[in-house]
Amino acid sequence: MAIFDKAIQTPSHLNRRYTNVPPKMVLEVDVRVENESMSNDDIIHFRTDKLLEMGVEKIIWIFTLYGKIIVAEKGKDWLTFDWGRDVEILDGISFNIPRYLDEEGITLDEI
Repeated sequence: MAIFDKAIQTPSHLNRRYTNVPPKMVLEVDVRVENESMSNDDIIHFRTDKLLEMGVEKIIWIFTLYGKIIVAEKGKDWLTFDWGRDVEILDGISFNIPRYLDEEGITLDEI
């Protein structure tokens, strides 16, 4: 998922496949890529570096199998932590996966 700044991502920048404007934030969930030359970790690091170089401000990776989150922002150390913390997507907008699942009466053993 990508979130764009509406003031910058105007209709003139849109086409059917790509945009020439980087999103403010990218959210990735459970990425698994078939690639014989790179491990999943290598792909995640490579892709994150490329997105940051493109101008993306923040990338959030969610790994449901391990209950971990990685947050990468340009010019900052990448953070890896358990997903039980609030994670800010944009200023004042955050999520907490376990809290949401609990509020909905969902346990991970059931899914």
